Amino acid sequence: MIVFLIFTFLLEIGIFPGFFPNIPTPEFFIPIIVTASLLKSRKHGMIIALIFGILLDTFYLRGFGIRTVVFLSIGYFLGTYRDNFSKQSIFVNLIMTLASSVYYMIVYFLLINLTVGGVGLNSVIKSIFSLQIPILMVYSLLSHYIFRMKEKRR
Repeated sequence: MIVFLIFTFLLEIGIFPGFFPNIPTPEFFIPIIVTASLLKSRKHGMIIALIFGILLDTFYLRGFGIRTVVFLSIGYFLGTYRDNFSKQSIFVNLIMTLASSVYYMIVYFLLINLTVGGVGLNSVIKSIFSLQIPILMVYSLLSHYIFRMKEKRR
């Protein structure tokens, strides 16, 4: 699990932007936070959200703390209402990843513009309709599989 989280961090800060500079980099931790919150617990999702939100905020520096707050809100909400969802369903995981990704893009856009400014609505619309969502759906499947595989080992 730790290797997967480190790989995801490296994928987001260097590998993906290096290979695909013309595509906005997806927030690869959203599917992991969603999966951890649904399959494990609110605490598990929020710990991952806090650690990697701070790491990513430190790396990108723009609007420090905003990413962490949005990640924590996703982990908290899904962890709180996880009993209302069929936690084992990959379909629920995909839908929650899609909803969380759109939520992230909209809230991040609003908070960044309120604090430091400079992000146009055009970039948010491009992000929503670019390859970010399909990439996150595939990463959600991978994340769900890895969490389930770890669960089966126990």
